[in-house]
Amino acid sequence: MIARGGVRNLVAEYAVPLPVEMLSSLLGVPSSDREKFERWSSSTLSVAGKSEQEIAADMGELAPRI
Repeated sequence: MIARGGVRNLVAEYAVPLPVEMLSSLLGVPSSDREKFERWSSSTLSVAGKSEQEIAADMGELAPRI
């Protein structure tokens, strides 16, 4: 992190991407869908700031994959 310089956001760089990477790998989520998987996961865990339509759309995309 020091090599990159400045202040780093550990949550954005490690605390979220690492578990998402591990879980999506364990569940067999294709690497092309990892970004979507992160969004879907966020919708299931934290609905604050999302409209009902956004949550329903994310859950509708996630449900057939689990």
